[in-house]
Amino acid sequence: MNSMMKGPYAGFLGMVFTFLGIVLWVTLFSSILAQFDSLIGYANLAQFTLLKTLYQIGPVLVFLGVLGLLGWGYASSFNKSKGGTGINFLMWIVFAALQIILFLSLFPTIVTSLYTVLTDSSISQFIALATVVQISAAIIFLGGLFAAGLNVATGVGARKKGKASQNA
Repeated sequence: MNSMMKGPYAGFLGMVFTFLGIVLWVTLFSSILAQFDSLIGYANLAQFTLLKTLYQIGPVLVFLGVLGLLGWGYASSFNKSKGGTGINFLMWIVFAALQIILFLSLFPTIVTSLYTVLTDSSISQFIALATVVQISAAIIFLGGLFAAGLNVATGVGARKKGKASQNA
């Protein structure tokens, strides 16, 4: 499969888009939850075998599934950047600093959106959703800081190994 983003900084751009994707996903999840809520409110739902249980577990599966895919996208972009040419150690450290700034400035939006989902009146109808939402804020926060730290470590490691590129 060909990537739409090419060049030495395509991986960095992918990492930025992943962060923005996390913010967008968490922000839009309350709308998705409202749709699940309308499905659960269907009058004849009990007539369908297993469907009510699937509706009850659906938001958790969708929420974690998309967050998992975004995490995989970040790892894929990181590996693309790490193995690419034209990126020196300073660029890794600068990107890590920008990543921390971007993440910390957008994290209140994530927390606000998660709180909106957590305070939804119908959250108790969904299996384990409240627990997943409560835990996900800490996991997203630690993941963002870990990702920035990984970029710093990669930059320092490239410097120590002498793999810094002459192009940057």
